[in-house]
Amino acid sequence: MTAGRSPLKIGLVGCGEVSRFKHLVVLRNVAGIEVVALADIDAGRLRSVGEQFGITSRYPDIAGLLEHSPLDGIAVCVPAHSHAPVAMAVLRAGKHLFVEKPLCLSLNEADQLRNAAAASPGKVTVGFHMRFHRMIRAAHRMIRSGALGVIESIRTVWNSPRITHQNPEWRFRREHGGGVLVEIAVHCFDLWRFLLDSEVSEIYAASRHGVRDDESLAVTGKMENGMLASGLFSETTPHEIEVEICGTAGRIRLGCLRFDGFQFLAAGAAPGQPAERLRHIRDFIRELPSGLLSMRRGGDYFDSYRAQWVEFRNAIRGNGTGGATIKDGRRSLEIVLAAAESANTGLPIQISDAPSVLHPAVRTGTSAALFPA
Repeated sequence: MTAGRSPLKIGLVGCGEVSRFKHLVVLRNVAGIEVVALADIDAGRLRSVGEQFGITSRYPDIAGLLEHSPLDGIAVCVPAHSHAPVAMAVLRAGKHLFVEKPLCLSLNEADQLRNAAAASPGKVTVGFHMRFHRMIRAAHRMIRSGALGVIESIRTVWNSPRITHQNPEWRFRREHGGGVLVEIAVHCFDLWRFLLDSEVSEIYAASRHGVRDDESLAVTGKMENGMLASGLFSETTPHEIEVEICGTAGRIRLGCLRFDGFQFLAAGAAPGQPAERLRHIRDFIRELPSGLLSMRRGGDYFDSYRAQWVEFRNAIRGNGTGGATIKDGRRSLEIVLAAAESANTGLPIQISDAPSVLHPAVRTGTSAALFPA
């Protein structure tokens, strides 16, 4: 960013969990960006978040926010089923657009957003913040360098427990954007594409429903270049984000919620060998000072949100890529749609045969009430 430039003025639509506890927290420490306005249909939440972060310009909807003329860009952080209409309004107003993942919930909406973005002067990014995680970036560089040899597979695990009685109603229904498939697995589908530089050709998924749709999910996928992918996701078990990429010359294991979570094992090495255990101890000691500093900012996970916003700022200023594109968002949505169909039918689904809309979850053999009393 050029020294002396005025900060970009950003408005944020939606004052829920991701805004209050992630975006607004990290944006306080991103130079060159100032959040100056908020919008939310819930007046109490709007007031509470505005007071917490000292943002006095508050509006009940996107129309009011767009009348806030100093805005350079708008972040769309509403529930997924409302992404498309709110993002379309931003694009039509010619503003820079940040839209949380998933991009939307149907391919028709994705195509409308793609066309509107092509006609808009603004930059657009989709909120796949894990692309900017320090360890994911390091793994990306190692894969590109050839250090892993020929890549064989990728394995992802993401657990993010949600307390049922604290969830808004939309989180109970897959077709509204709720559940681990739409909210969390979509991140890993994007990481498969980003790290392996290939598209998913086929996917098989099995889902477990509780009081909410898709509380747990297991998926396997085939990439167009022949690599294999797998994922295990849950909204009911303790926090964890793991990625493992296996190649003929070695493998990388990432514990993305630990500062010492990056581990490279060359072909023939095993984690229990004395040399590897000593290496891990040395790495832990070496990384401890910087790890403690990072933990004070929320750790590498929060840093990935911060780095994503820095990249978006730089793209607006003309010296950055902007991160994930609408094309990336559409590709990951296709995988979600195919996985939902597979979970409903019990059959593997070719991505090219995925439905264009997100079908409701098929519940069989369960008497659990969908909504809590």
